[in-house]
Amino acid sequence: MRLRPLSRSPRVVGELMAETELSRSIRRELTRLGVWVIRSGVSVKRGKGGTHSGEPGQPDLCLPALGWLETKTKSGEPLPSQVAWHARAAREGVRVAIVRSLAEAIRVVQQWQGKKQPETARSGG
Repeated sequence: MRLRPLSRSPRVVGELMAETELSRSIRRELTRLGVWVIRSGVSVKRGKGGTHSGEPGQPDLCLPALGWLETKTKSGEPLPSQVAWHARAAREGVRVAIVRSLAEAIRVVQQWQGKKQPETARSGG
């Protein structure tokens, strides 16, 4: 994968990029680089006949055939439901990585593209 300059600069709040903007910039750039990225989300419609989509703790981005990316800001920590989801995924042989920057997301994807066996990658800050 050949890296090119970012197509758009993400909006920055103070010194930290908001998690939503980080996820959006990762999704946009990985898609531009030819990676299939699906934005994931959990939603519940309450009331009679309500629906449920996704699972509590499910990561932000699904990369079919590669794994899942959970986006966090530099100071963000995973919720207990996210830690549990990631642990279950690891037990099932599904890759999950917490990424805190676009560059880190690209590195994880490059690693996953070069490896066939599932693994879980958890990054510090």
